[in-house]
Amino acid sequence: ALGTPPRFSRYRQTDALARRSPPLAPAVRNGVRRTRRISKKTRSPQRRAAMETSLRFDSRTKHLCLFAKEKFSNDDNYVLTVSGSLDTKDGRVESRAYVRKKFFPDAFLSRVDMGLSYATTADDVTYGINGKKSFELTDDGLTTLDVKGGVSMGSRSRGADVDARVELTQKIFNFQEDQDLKLRVGVDLSSRKVYGQIRENNWTFNTDFKEKWDVRYDL
Repeated sequence: ALGTPPRFSRYRQTDALARRSPPLAPAVRNGVRRTRRISKKTRSPQRRAAMETSLRFDSRTKHLCLFAKEKFSNDDNYVLTVSGSLDTKDGRVESRAYVRKKFFPDAFLSRVDMGLSYATTADDVTYGINGKKSFELTDDGLTTLDVKGGVSMGSRSRGADVDARVELTQKIFNFQEDQDLKLRVGVDLSSRKVYGQIRENNWTFNTDFKEKWDVRYDL
């Protein structure tokens, strides 16, 4: 017999660079006093229902798009992500649905995601598995080295797509008053291209350091 389907609840994923930065709290690791953020999830077990919305502009299309995303999760680490964008110039609508199961095998990886997605741009179902391993390079945890990899394959494709990248991230709390900053430089090992990101409370800028770039403003 089929089991009871998982029940999902809406929540907004917390981030150290959220518009309303949570307070700082001291913590001790290996005898070293460090500063960390207290997330809403730490302060309260209840998950807040909210939708992420942003304005996006990229150098390829040169169109301004309104983007929205919402996540649904349950206690078994199943996550359903639904997103969509509206092109403000020609009215084109694109959407994507992604269902995944999250695993946390701390012995060798920080996180593993396994699931499937459907995007209207490709009109195909894609299956995939992704893994991530994070290394803290400083005692305060603000400088990290992330190794990411994944394999995906569409239901209509004959071969699989392999993604592998290495990212160096530096977080700066209170760069200015009430402003956090995150700097990231990465290498896509599949295409052998370098990319970068600058992110503050609301603004995010991505670039490949050559000709492609995009900017996002979180509403």
